[in-house]
Amino acid sequence: MKGILAAFTLVCVLAQQTFGAGQAEVTSSNRDGSLLTDQGTCYYRGMNIPNGQTVKLSNPCEQWTCLSTAQKVTVKGCKAPRNYGDCPSHFKEGEYPKCCPGILC
Repeated sequence: MKGILAAFTLVCVLAQQTFGAGQAEVTSSNRDGSLLTDQGTCYYRGMNIPNGQTVKLSNPCEQWTCLSTAQKVTVKGCKAPRNYGDCPSHFKEGEYPKCCPGILC
């Protein structure tokens, strides 16, 4: 009987370690930029965004909108600035779209 109990305990410990490792992989795979959706929330690049909500970022200079029911995040970025002679482009301060690059002359 002790042998059966020891074997059952070992199986339970191994199952817990296996499922625990799977959960850690989900967390680490989300850090690499992949999109996860769950119960009306988008988990994208380390941020939790409620369905239908928009976040404006400064780094990267982008706007993200969660569409969890469609399993999507829409990303808006800056337009590339047109060259104007020898004037260099530079990024500005603030959240999207204020941080989009402009021409400095």
